Amino acid sequence: MGKVQRRKRHHVCNKTQGKAKKTKRKTQDIDQIYDAIKAGTAGPKEIDVDLPGFGQHLCVQCNRHFMDEDALKTHFTSKGHKRRLKELKDEPYRGSDIPVDNGLRKTSIIPPGRQQTSNTTTV
Repeated sequence: MGKVQRRKRHHVCNKTQGKAKKTKRKTQDIDQIYDAIKAGTAGPKEIDVDLPGFGQHLCVQCNRHFMDEDALKTHFTSKGHKRRLKELKDEPYRGSDIPVDNGLRKTSIIPPGRQQTSNTTTV
């Protein structure tokens, strides 16, 4: 009788392996695509040999290149593309939309009895 075999755990302590998997398939954020569509800079560019289909078959909303027109048409019927269209209908949320004084920031409070003076002097 031999020993009980245990499961092999590959890359358990290698944190960079997990980060590489997460960033490998990173796409553009919704607000970046929204801005590109609004500015009119999104769309097929000149021929680029490094991109699939020489960069001529592009889904603007998902920012993905495809090999041919058939693959692009199939992508248009996919669930991921339809979700992206639904997200792009509304204007994306931006951090700059938050009011300046939202209660998280400490404001300077002038104690009672003191007056705030301006730095400018009149002549």
